[in-house]
Formats: sequence, structure tokens, C-alpha cells
Amino acid sequence: MLLVLAVLVACSEAKRGPDAAERYAIFARHPSTAAEKCAEAAKVAEAYLYDKDEAKYDHWHSMSEMNCLVDQARRLNHREGIRR
Repeated sequence: MLLVLAVLVACSEAKRGPDAAERYAIFARHPSTAAEKCAEAAKVAEAYLYDKDEAKYDHWHSMSEMNCLVDQARRLNHREGIRR
């Protein structure tokens, strides 16, 4: 009984970040927009924040911000093209 409880506790404390990063790697191998990459990287950052891994959270948060900025630039360029 004690062994089962120990296994359940260990499973409940599993790190979310590595799993989220692996999902992002699969996602990144397929065509996607910068907005989609922004959202997916934000999910990985959130998982590492949950894990309390500040270094990896910072990395993925920066990845998310970078992709969000790329998306914003694309949208601005598109709007500028419409105005011309």
C-alpha cells in the first residue's frame, strides 16, 4: 500500500516542462504561423513556470515574445500594404 502511495505521489509531481517542450518540438516540425508559435511557446513557458524552473521559463517566455513580435510585425506590414 505504501509503495502504491509513493508511486502516486511521484506521478503527481512529474515535471510538466519537458513534456510541453517535446510537444512544441513536434508542433514545430509542421507548418504554422508566428501567432501559433507564440501561443505554443507560451504554453511551454507556463509549464516550466509550474515546475519552478526559472531558467527554462525565461528561455521559453523569450521564445514566445519573439514569435509574438514577428506576428505583430507581419500584421503591421500587411496593414501598411493595404494602405498603399
